[in-house]
Amino acid sequence: VRRMLLPGAPLVVIWTSPLLADAELQVRLNREVFTDSLESFRRDPVGYEAQVEALGGGGREELGGSGLFSRFEWSIARDEFLLSVRDYIDLLNSYANGVGVRDALETRLMDHLTDGVPLRLDNYIYSCLAWSPAEDG
Repeated sequence: VRRMLLPGAPLVVIWTSPLLADAELQVRLNREVFTDSLESFRRDPVGYEAQVEALGGGGREELGGSGLFSRFEWSIARDEFLLSVRDYIDLLNSYANGVGVRDALETRLMDHLTDGVPLRLDNYIYSCLAWSPAEDG
């Protein structure tokens, strides 16, 4: 990727981390739905922005460790959006940890959520610009 960048242009990396806006619902789903093979879908609503910041910091460290990038600018923005229950299932299924567990996600979530009632999600958007050492300054 570094070789494809124009001189002086940074690499832009964006991570999105949605979380159910209803913290009580998120905690209930963590306890009753996101267990066993679905445990990786748990999200702790307490201090979530700090958790996203830590994950993004790990990404910055990985980029810095490559030796190809040495200066970073980063930020976290927050947005919210609505999803139907089916779209929420599709979102979770789109993650790498969603491969092969769609049926379990759908079955368990449909037992705990009301189809037709939209879910509000807070989306934490972590963006990072990384410059190579030659373009520092």
